[in-house]
Amino acid sequence: LRRRPSRTLRNASLYLASRSARNSPQNDVYKMIDRKLCTPGFGYFLPWRCPACEQGVLELEKDMIRHWPAAGVAFAIDEGHILRSDDYGVFSATLKCSNRACQQGVAAMGDYSSFELDAHYAYEHRYSVHMFHPPLKLIDIPAETPAAISEALTRSFALFWPDYTACAGAIRVAIEALAEHLGQPRIVKGKFIPLGLRLDRLKATHPDIVEAAGAIKDVGNSGAHGDKVEQAKLLASYELLEIELRSLFNNDATRRRMLIDAIKK
Repeated sequence: LRRRPSRTLRNASLYLASRSARNSPQNDVYKMIDRKLCTPGFGYFLPWRCPACEQGVLELEKDMIRHWPAAGVAFAIDEGHILRSDDYGVFSATLKCSNRACQQGVAAMGDYSSFELDAHYAYEHRYSVHMFHPPLKLIDIPAETPAAISEALTRSFALFWPDYTACAGAIRVAIEALAEHLGQPRIVKGKFIPLGLRLDRLKATHPDIVEAAGAIKDVGNSGAHGDKVEQAKLLASYELLEIELRSLFNNDATRRRMLIDAIKK
């Protein structure tokens, strides 16, 4: 049985070229979340950004991927009952950051299946990742973000791949922490205050943030209630959160004021 690495390399090259075009100054929106990197299934390992240095991309270490067939599959292949292209099971892999100053290792695990490429029984694998450790960062979190918010988001990153519903619930926790930071605590004089009411009380001072947080809260509520959550809504929630976190916790506004004052002196 033979394998065809050329198709994988070609697809990866095409992806990197398109990614470079999207990251041009004319396409700043793509700097937030590249949805192609969030696909649940893929035929080759994508250039995910390193979660440690955030500069390099994760590369598959040579000979560091293992395929473990599901129960009975290896026996059925050996006995000729099914083809090698019918193989499926679980995989584990080690990825490493391409930045030589970093070289962070990341473990990946999930399911794989196989499919036949041609009449000569050439085949390739298709992967569905369920876990990255440490988790990949789906959005940028400003360094000044309070720990309660950033920690909730980090937990949500780990849940994004295996469970959209649980991920949505973790994002809702980040909105709870955001409301707390803006002066609306969860508990007042021993009484629980619903998140919706807390956000309503912030409308006068933070109308834009409240509008975005309310939309994200609704997605989080679906997750908290165990309802199905669509990936597209999760990614939109993340992008909204990234915008609002930048407006609250990066220092652009302060630097802008300082630069204007310096010019006017």
